[in-house]
Amino acid sequence: MHEGIVPDLANLTGSSLYDILKFASLADRGGQAIIPPQLLGSAYRLEAKDIDSKLSKVFVRVEAAVIRLFDRLLPIYDDFQRALHAEPSVNCARVLATQKSDG
Repeated sequence: MHEGIVPDLANLTGSSLYDILKFASLADRGGQAIIPPQLLGSAYRLEAKDIDSKLSKVFVRVEAAVIRLFDRLLPIYDDFQRALHAEPSVNCARVLATQKSDG
């Protein structure tokens, strides 16, 4: 979810079957079943496993990116903490400039 917008699950996972299953479910609820209910349920279960697998891979990539981000931010945070404890009126911009010139 981003800014209150929930992305379409089929687009997020690259699943074309999910859209077909949604359509079949809608027809079933409208009394015009195009796929037998048992088969529809089984297809949803299989698709759910596939979607879960894809989302798990996305989660692992996002988690790794967040960890890398915090690993990169840690030295900056440490420098701020040392500078603030050494000289409470330190200019934070000076600490950032030092970080920038170091690497």
